[in-house]
Amino acid sequence: MREMQSMHPAEKDQFCEYIYEDFIVKTALVLCQYEKYAKVVNLYIPISCYTNFRDSLFHFRKMVSSIEEREIEEQSFAIKEHLSRTLTDASTAILYWLSAVSEELLKRDDLTSEIKMQIRKNLHKLKNVILFKRMNGMMISQDVSSGISHEEILALLDEVYVFFQDNCSQEYAECSNELSADDEGN
Repeated sequence: MREMQSMHPAEKDQFCEYIYEDFIVKTALVLCQYEKYAKVVNLYIPISCYTNFRDSLFHFRKMVSSIEEREIEEQSFAIKEHLSRTLTDASTAILYWLSAVSEELLKRDDLTSEIKMQIRKNLHKLKNVILFKRMNGMMISQDVSSGISHEEILALLDEVYVFFQDNCSQEYAECSNELSADDEGN
């Protein structure tokens, strides 16, 4: 039978505060940024983002009420796992959406070859990020292990959005609306 090791209350409080501030709060702030991007393109963030975030809070509550060191560590890992899934699901939904709209834009005849070339470059960047996220999906405790952080993803989203806004906002809106209508019809 294994012996239970209690975590000192002061150490536990400090650890819980660290998990809350460095993981839960930061994830909530990044999720808010993804929600803003999704709102701009009239895209719904997958419900899994919110259920995973909620589940992380359940694990946090369990961690706070635990005294055993091993249980606290297990709950902290579960928190990080759910928070990682939260942001991965949100970012992936937006990246896929932008990729789909970009592919539709490339089919249009009313865009210049220069604009299409930049759309292709942006599309490759988007798909590379998706590929990195998929290849490293098993490394869930820290998203930075995938070689791309959420700050870098948000910067890429900024770059792509600014390009669309400055160069083909009307065409982007038309393709986006067509895809939205197709999604609603299925």
